[in-house]
Amino acid sequence: MMPKYRTIAEYRTASFSARVPEWEPIRIGKRNVNLDRLLAKHRQKIWAYMTAYSPGSVMIDRGQNMLRHDSLSWYLWARYDLVYRGQCTTHGRGWPIEPGFLVLGITRLDAMEIGCRYGQVAIVTGTKGAAANVTLCHRDLHPDAERH
Repeated sequence: MMPKYRTIAEYRTASFSARVPEWEPIRIGKRNVNLDRLLAKHRQKIWAYMTAYSPGSVMIDRGQNMLRHDSLSWYLWARYDLVYRGQCTTHGRGWPIEPGFLVLGITRLDAMEIGCRYGQVAIVTGTKGAAANVTLCHRDLHPDAERH
């Protein structure tokens, strides 16, 4: 049986890939040397990884997910120069691989707003030389979201 929603812990154990030569997947809490090189090459310091799949971390129909993905694709490419296709792999519980995007030069706030626009509970953000972070968009949408 497929899980109904992704837990916050599953965001932390997932890997995030991008279609970039010599790529090493992004992992939460870890620095990514290849991502740092890509940022340096494009003279950027900040980045985010996001998807439009599974709004609210709830699985929905594949066709609906693909429509959402296409919409996010157009939205990002209309606004940002450095957008790379990618995919998220959640390890465990049978969550499917989800396509997404690595965006260089996007602020954390802008990435959170886009995540919210597409119903995401969380996105992945970071800065050059630092570890990747889970950034919550909608705390009220997820039963496991930390409350502060």
